Amino acid sequence: MSRMMGELFQSSPLLIWPVISLSIFLLTFLAVLVVTLRKKPGELDPLAALPLADDENARQP
Repeated sequence: MSRMMGELFQSSPLLIWPVISLSIFLLTFLAVLVVTLRKKPGELDPLAALPLADDENARQP
C-alpha cells in the first residue's frame, strides 16, 4: 500500500498546495505570537477591559 501511495505522491503536482498553505498558516501564527509576546502588560489592560465597557455605561444612570 505504501508503494502505491508513494507513486501517487510523486506524480501529483497538486500536493505542493497543502504544504504552501500550512507554511502560510504557520508563519502567520508565529508573527501574531511574536507581536503579542512583545507587548508590554500595560498596553493590554485597556483591551482586556473592552468587553466590560458597555456594561459599565449601562449601569450608570
